[in-house]
Amino acid sequence: MKDITPKLSAAGWLNLFDMMQEGSPDAVMQLDKVVNLKTSPISYHDVKITYGDLVLIIAVLRDYVKGFDILKEIGQLPINEVQYDYYYRKKFLDIADKISADIDYDYDAKLKKCLKKAMKEDNSDIGGEALSLAFKRDRQKAEADEKKTEGGAA
Repeated sequence: MKDITPKLSAAGWLNLFDMMQEGSPDAVMQLDKVVNLKTSPISYHDVKITYGDLVLIIAVLRDYVKGFDILKEIGQLPINEVQYDYYYRKKFLDIADKISADIDYDYDAKLKKCLKKAMKEDNSDIGGEALSLAFKRDRQKAEADEKKTEGGAA
């Protein structure tokens, strides 16, 4: 499986995450009736979290699975492959998919859009390229003039 994601620095991935959150409401979301079954008596909690935090959780779970998939491909998976394939991988993706469905967020579509935007921004330094070409041309012209002067004086 060929990796088609661009090679971005840590800052690049953070910028990519920021782009994935563009247009997201910043309001706090209320998660009602979160149940803790491990306590006696059973307790209910109200949890407040922002939309952006939920998007971050989705991205972290997906990236964690992607990282372990890469480690599995190269034979360096730090946990039992069977446990990973049949429990952890499925569990993490199920959680990410459930949160995505609940907040109507399409991670794959947003990632594709943001990668396209990041690639476009990476290759859009036309001004810088033109400037370096102009300097190179001036330097070559000056060297040619210098050779001509030396050739004519000799």
